[in-house]
Amino acid sequence: MPKAIAKFREHPNYKRDGQHSTEERHVFVFHANGDTSREIKIVFLPFHLPKDPHDS
Repeated sequence: MPKAIAKFREHPNYKRDGQHSTEERHVFVFHANGDTSREIKIVFLPFHLPKDPHDS
């Protein structure tokens, strides 16, 4: 998960982390191409999917 979070922050349109991030939910704010004042919020919600659907 730390690698994925780092990739969000490396994106050229990344502005800052969002206000409502937790350990399970990461909010990022980006700007639109060609318009740095227009903000786009993206929420990253990682979760685990078992390889075998019967393993839970």
